[in-house]
Amino acid sequence: MLQHSMGYPVITTGLVTAPRGAGTMIAMIVVGRIAGRIDPRIIMATGLGLTAFSLWQMTHFDLLMSERPIITTGLIQGFGIGLSYISLSTLAFVTLPNHLRNEGTSFFNLLRNIGSAIGISVVQLLLTRNTQIMHAHLVEHITPYNLNNLAYGASHINPASKIGMATLNGIITNQAAMIAYIDDFKLMMIITIAVIPLLFLLRKPTRMPDPKHAAVME
Repeated sequence: MLQHSMGYPVITTGLVTAPRGAGTMIAMIVVGRIAGRIDPRIIMATGLGLTAFSLWQMTHFDLLMSERPIITTGLIQGFGIGLSYISLSTLAFVTLPNHLRNEGTSFFNLLRNIGSAIGISVVQLLLTRNTQIMHAHLVEHITPYNLNNLAYGASHINPASKIGMATLNGIITNQAAMIAYIDDFKLMMIITIAVIPLLFLLRKPTRMPDPKHAAVME
């Protein structure tokens, strides 16, 4: 989104998305200190709540925004994901005896990779499909008399020329893609919120994880 729709250079894209990793690193430190004192399900619910909040903020993204919303949402989302994932890892392994943890790790990572692959595929499919749908809807209303209202910065474009048509199509495609990204963010927000009640179907661990063990789960 940042590189193709908003024209960010590669280095700038890396810099503005780096706070996501910083948020996850901070979450690892926090979970390592509180894992033995607080129910992991509560920590996961907090993390998913923060993730959903960041996704809600991302539904307000637009093509003219500054770098600040990207940095703040990335930091919050990274922190939330860190709280959720590390606590989930701890809860998954806390009941396993030591001699089964190698097999447990393999199975856990297998399920995580399968889930990630399915999730990424679905989101990418919806992104491509919604971009095409929104592009079709937008061009239905494009006329030489309302270019500036429907496509930002298009008032100077001559739609009668091939260059003008190509430029106008690029602007509309960017806007359609932005709408599709926002639709994906909304979907992920809804799924994240829907998962939170399911956490409390998990059994509360009979023994709380060792803080040192939680700190090194990654």
